[in-house]
Amino acid sequence: QKEFGNFLEESKLHDINSIYQESSPGQPILMINRPGSDPYSAIARFAETRKKNIRETTYSLGREPGSHIKNKIVDAQDQGNWVVIQNCHLNPQWLGRLCRLQDRVHDKPEEIHRDYRLWLTSDETAEIPLSLLRDCIKVSSAMNNDFKTNMMSCYTSDPINSARFMDGVKKPKILKKLLMGVTMLHATLCERRHFGTFGWNEPYTFSDTDFRISVNQLKYFVDEGSKVPYDAIRYLIAECNYGGGMTDENDRRLLKILVKDFLREEVMTPTFHFDGDGVYHVHSTKDTAESIRYIEGLPEDVNPHIMGLGAGNLVLRAARESNLLIQKLLWTSDSMISPTETLEESLSDEEMLVRLKGMEVLSDLRFRFLELGKAEKLEQGHPLTGVYIQECSRYVRLLEEMVTATSTLTQCYEGTSALSDRLGGIDEAIRKGELPQAWKRVSYPTVARLNEYIDDLKGRVDFFSNWSEVGSPMTFDLSKFFFVQSFLTALRQEFADKQKEPIERVIFQFEIVETNVE
Repeated sequence: QKEFGNFLEESKLHDINSIYQESSPGQPILMINRPGSDPYSAIARFAETRKKNIRETTYSLGREPGSHIKNKIVDAQDQGNWVVIQNCHLNPQWLGRLCRLQDRVHDKPEEIHRDYRLWLTSDETAEIPLSLLRDCIKVSSAMNNDFKTNMMSCYTSDPINSARFMDGVKKPKILKKLLMGVTMLHATLCERRHFGTFGWNEPYTFSDTDFRISVNQLKYFVDEGSKVPYDAIRYLIAECNYGGGMTDENDRRLLKILVKDFLREEVMTPTFHFDGDGVYHVHSTKDTAESIRYIEGLPEDVNPHIMGLGAGNLVLRAARESNLLIQKLLWTSDSMISPTETLEESLSDEEMLVRLKGMEVLSDLRFRFLELGKAEKLEQGHPLTGVYIQECSRYVRLLEEMVTATSTLTQCYEGTSALSDRLGGIDEAIRKGELPQAWKRVSYPTVARLNEYIDDLKGRVDFFSNWSEVGSPMTFDLSKFFFVQSFLTALRQEFADKQKEPIERVIFQFEIVETNVE
């Protein structure tokens, strides 16, 4: 920070005008689609400012491209028009024809109008021709990574930044306050995505289109009637705009609560603020420029309470993002070495064979789970016995996968079997001391490395062995179960049977204890 300043920490928004100024007729502008982004809307708005009509020269490769596209591009090259081709990833074969059209730009630049531009949009794909990629200016609009940047993006984008947006508004003070509220709502919804399941149970894409529709609806309803119809506004935003694609009932419930927090009548009071420190409020500003200055003055680190989260969630998010960064760094280079391992890549075949021989303990663990799964000493028909048997069968399936793979790999190193592509991935992971992806797919959730994972399996077989010998333990370690929900349901069923009550009426109560319960 002392040497470079804060610019590396601050999220920057793309300026499409500066991108255009850097381009030339021989450089197509390739914009990569990102969740929640709408590259075409940005291109269309910018085209209006440059007095370019792109409605007749916009095509999508999601449909079968006609031969007239070639003619339109040639005409645009001669007349100085713009051409927009969307969804290039859907038909990469056609891009070969586009490369031949680009050859004309390079071979005869004097015949190309200086105002001609070619705009491309595409998802991430490896099938775009390399020659086209070399020519393009690549623009990747990453998902805004913080609360402040999301708010700034809203106020510097259509429709709020439009000079005509406030024209004819009858209640500008009320609208400006509610605009700040819906902007904070949008930033909150987007920001919660970075907290994993603490933010939302399911991953959602809250797009710029959701925000634009909400703002336009807000503008319409504020001017309709003598009172602001808060219930109608909240319903449209929560049920139709942002909530239309939500599949989880608890997420929908949370969304309604957040919408009500940011869009309510109390927002109109002069002393109202969303946090205890009075930093986040919805003051009535003179114009958009003043609102932008207010957003620029907000702290870089958002107060988690404004999003309905606690300070501990920030620590969990930081750990999650750090792990993701480390994984990406490891993916970028095969030569990088984990700090907890030695030079695993340099293991000889003999050393690898020794390691595989040491994993023969997995066969013993599988045999023990097979015997435990018979549940001969447990009460048959009991709800918890059913859970016990199901869990043991899941461990057997996992260990059979591991034993089969290590046994076949041992044969490969002994020269009696061939190494398949699937086994190659397992072999590479074991060399690095990591848990193979093929095993993770049939495993309980874990972030442990291979040696830690095997030690953990030994502890799990001891847990179920003790359960089989002495009956249901007084306390259960929930992390030992593949499917915790089935265990909790069995507990409710057991209690309901004893009390002769329907299971629907049985709920859990929680008590925090200070000492360990043995």
